[in-house]
Amino acid sequence: METRLQILYLDDEPNDARQVRETLASAGVDCDVLRVETREQFGAAVAQGGFDLILSDIALSSFDGLSALALARQDRPNVPFIFVSGALGEEVAIESLKNGATDYVLKEKLARLAPITRRALREAADQRERTQAEDALRRSHNLLNLTGQMAEVGGWEVDLDTQTLSWTDEVYRVHEVDPATRPSVAEAINFYAPEARPVITAALQAAMDSGTPWDLELPLITATGRPIWVRAQGAAERRAGRVVRLHGVFQDITKRRRAEESLRQRLAELEALHTISAALRVAQTRDEALPILLDETLAALETDAGAIWLYYGDSDELRPAVERGWFQQWGQTPMKPGEGIAGTVLASGHVHHSAEFRSDPLACAMTRAQAPAGWSGACLPIRTDMTTVGVLYVSVPPMRHIAPQQLKLLESLAEMGGAALHRMRLHEETVHHLEQLQALHSIDRVITASMDLRMTLSVLLEHVQTQLRVDATAVLLLNPHSKTLEYASGRGFRTHYAQAVHVRVGEDFAGRAVVERRMVHVTDAATTPADLHLAAMWQREGLAAYFGVPLIAKGQVKGVLEVFHRTPLTPDPLWLDFLETLAGQAAIAIDNAQLFENLQRSNLNLSRAYDATIEGWSRALDLRDKETEGHTQRVTTLTLRLARSMGLSDGALVHVQRGALLHDIGKMGVPDSILLKPGPLSESEWALMRRHPVYAHEMLAPIDYLQPALDIPYCHHEKWDGTGYPRGIRGDQIPMPARIFAVADVWDALRSDRPYRRAWPEAKVLAHIRAQTGQHFDPRVVEAFLAEHGTL
Repeated sequence: METRLQILYLDDEPNDARQVRETLASAGVDCDVLRVETREQFGAAVAQGGFDLILSDIALSSFDGLSALALARQDRPNVPFIFVSGALGEEVAIESLKNGATDYVLKEKLARLAPITRRALREAADQRERTQAEDALRRSHNLLNLTGQMAEVGGWEVDLDTQTLSWTDEVYRVHEVDPATRPSVAEAINFYAPEARPVITAALQAAMDSGTPWDLELPLITATGRPIWVRAQGAAERRAGRVVRLHGVFQDITKRRRAEESLRQRLAELEALHTISAALRVAQTRDEALPILLDETLAALETDAGAIWLYYGDSDELRPAVERGWFQQWGQTPMKPGEGIAGTVLASGHVHHSAEFRSDPLACAMTRAQAPAGWSGACLPIRTDMTTVGVLYVSVPPMRHIAPQQLKLLESLAEMGGAALHRMRLHEETVHHLEQLQALHSIDRVITASMDLRMTLSVLLEHVQTQLRVDATAVLLLNPHSKTLEYASGRGFRTHYAQAVHVRVGEDFAGRAVVERRMVHVTDAATTPADLHLAAMWQREGLAAYFGVPLIAKGQVKGVLEVFHRTPLTPDPLWLDFLETLAGQAAIAIDNAQLFENLQRSNLNLSRAYDATIEGWSRALDLRDKETEGHTQRVTTLTLRLARSMGLSDGALVHVQRGALLHDIGKMGVPDSILLKPGPLSESEWALMRRHPVYAHEMLAPIDYLQPALDIPYCHHEKWDGTGYPRGIRGDQIPMPARIFAVADVWDALRSDRPYRRAWPEAKVLAHIRAQTGQHFDPRVVEAFLAEHGTL
């Protein structure tokens, strides 16, 4: 820019103004920035004027950007207004554009400010030029109406009695006719263009019939064949009630008409730029923007035939995105860079003029077959950031051509379309990256919330297929014992070939990925015979691309993530990086699941070892007291049945079983002389015997694993009425497992022989248990026991 750009910046953060100035300066924009932060300061600055550009944050502590926009548009409607905000939602952005904002930039992407500023200033200049052109056009009309004498004017008359036409020298000069020729009225009318002849004939007839004068601007072709524009004015002269003469003036207005036509053309071009620019700013997607760009471009050139083709890097080909007129007959046949007109323009980046598409030497066979005869036009590159992303076709019918000024308009529109596509690509990339982050978050949640590897892989492969936009994907797990890769999960396959995979490490493409610990990429079917399984899949599934990524966690290969596509796939580095990221997530999921499975197996083995130890202790106790041998197993079985009938959970039953097996573990602290005494025990001996629950508590309490099973060994001799031992607790103070065990223990003890008594009959034992209800036993347990007794 020749002069320093003057910027008014509404923002309450001083550092932001400095950052804007530095960003623009680094991009070659020389500027002065005046920062204001209140309504009063902003209103005074706008009123004073002198600014080329207004920047504003959307949200401030005492003012807001939308109100500032309304104020600026009221006082300075032609100054570009750009929002620079840290957070600008999509709805607010669209609303701001509708209210007259030129564009918006996020502070985190401030690098976009310089190109947007240049475009905004260019559009403002175009708008000023359009306004000036309109003023010039109005002045031109006024000048002709008020000062027509300044142009050379010729006179003429027709004597109707003699049918003689008389011209002045100026009229002969304009018609480029020799004065000696003296043309007739009919010959004079034939100088007018064919479309103008009926108009002048009707004007002459109206003048003779009703005396109506005429003032017409008409196209005329001189005797040498030069087309010009003339202003013909005339009236009828009457004598004795009849028309005897027609006379008037004749003026060459070709220069004015051409100037007006040039102005109209420039106005149309500027209007097209303004219309397309406004429409593209509001468009949010490529599918919305491209039809707008093409339709408005064709309207500006007053034609109906054109197309936009876009380049797709993943398949390295051009494909039509939107078509109008005879271009719609082309169909969807893709084209490679360098092929045909579109491919040549894409590869070279230069505009191509075609005198006739049908016979153009660059045209492919499809173009020659479909293009109508005589249609000419141009094909222009569409660029974003110096990268050609597509081409714009425009074609005009026979007898027309694209003028240099129109070509400049097309270049501006193609540039504008490229900028819009670039903005939309950035928006799409932002949305896609957000979707990828959400996908990774979803995968993380599944990994942390579930140890079900099948479900985790199913969710992960769903995101692989969706985010990478591929046709099929699978995970192969490495069997460390057989050194083979085996199918674990898949998605998107048409056949069952993927499920039958069984690849040895080092063999085939998946096995190579494991050994080489790197991604393997296959795009050529000719290479697949080396992998018989993939070759069969390639044919049956109709594949065109394969990626195999090793799944590595903590330095160990867990398997391979496979990705398949049925059309050629040439991904960019971001795609490959995200594939590697998803492979890392899959490796973590597999590693976590395997760790959990190993932990479960270890816990199960440890639990079984604990239970075997407990059972060994129980058998050791029975072997010590020959008279009670088998009592522990019987009473444990009965206690579990009774506890289950009373609704104890499966988790509680595990601890009930361990407590029942260890109920007499405390007797290991009782001397054999007391424990095996054949006769009655003395009072002191009973006192020692009653200590065995305390001994059990002292033995088992330090063992965390057995603490939940302490209720029975510690409390099975407590009684419902509080007369039991060792603590004399009563009622619900006694743990439920101990209350259940007490009934089962007495039932089995009384029905078994002891050194000091014989076993009781079953009826007597049942009567005893009923009699002890509410004293020794919990009434609810007794009720459940009696209900269960019928099935014992």
